[in-house]
Amino acid sequence: MREEDNKALGIGYKVEEDNLYMLTSINFSKRKKKMRVGNDLLLEQVRSETSNPLSRREPLSQVAGLYDPIGLVTPVKQKGTILVRKAFQETWGGKLTRETWDRPLSESLREEAIQLFEDYAQLGKIQFQRSITPDGWRGKPCGVIFSNGSERTDGAVMYLRWKRD
Repeated sequence: MREEDNKALGIGYKVEEDNLYMLTSINFSKRKKKMRVGNDLLLEQVRSETSNPLSRREPLSQVAGLYDPIGLVTPVKQKGTILVRKAFQETWGGKLTRETWDRPLSESLREEAIQLFEDYAQLGKIQFQRSITPDGWRGKPCGVIFSNGSERTDGAVMYLRWKRD
């Protein structure tokens, strides 16, 4: 986040453009008083700085750290949730013990986690207009809702449709 930007509800806000963006970071450093002591990783550092082997702790920590109070990046957050579920299903019998937490992920899940971390590192580049009301609108908006579900996840989205001049 740059100095000329502001923060509102845990989301970055560019005043000049009136745009919102996600405040995301990938950081594997230790915590001191609930704050990471090292620098956030740049996109090009994620692959090389991700530990090998990778335990279940790191993906869970990064997924839990993505704060999205208004659901702007829900599809990417769901990818993380699915990854964490797969990581725990990979354990023997699904029983969580101290050993289970630190057991290395399979190579395929490690690669999936790295791709997810790279996605997270890029989320801050995506910007959304703060105002959802288009220029030249008239009347009341109409809500259009879509939903879908599968064995892995489900989701719903609502769009507002405006009549314009």
